[in-house]
Amino acid sequence: MVGDDAVDRAFASLSQEQQDILESAVPAAWIPFSVVDHYYGVIARHAERDLEPLFSEVVRLGVSQTLRSVWKILIRLTTDRALLSRTPVIYRRGHSIGQIKTTIDAPGTATVVLTGWPGVPDLRRLGVAVGIKAVMDVAGRKDVTVRYDATDDGAVYHVRWHA
Repeated sequence: MVGDDAVDRAFASLSQEQQDILESAVPAAWIPFSVVDHYYGVIARHAERDLEPLFSEVVRLGVSQTLRSVWKILIRLTTDRALLSRTPVIYRRGHSIGQIKTTIDAPGTATVVLTGWPGVPDLRRLGVAVGIKAVMDVAGRKDVTVRYDATDDGAVYHVRWHA
């Protein structure tokens, strides 16, 4: 995606405290978003890439690989309602703050509301949107679009697809 050299140079340019946090990470441990997001920003600079498209690509690939390896067959057979009802569970696996509530408004239309995260960084709002789209894409939904509006403690996501 960006190459080992860019990642290595980015890591070397982090503070010792940030390096220690990242190096001591273990599965199921939470790394502060501020450290991770800063690292993404530094990687993007060293790779001469724009942060938001790079971050979107990372989120999309991560969600897609996880779902394709674990749930690929099951996720394609599920209904829209069942699929979107799993959004809060998927969200909680990657976030230690905030919660998600999903409502299907009509066939091919849903609203996903993120609350409980005052001051959520814009990059994280984007990540949730990309994650929702990736889940819908892996599930075989066509022409998925996700747009969002920031709120004081999260965001409201408007999800559309061909039903």
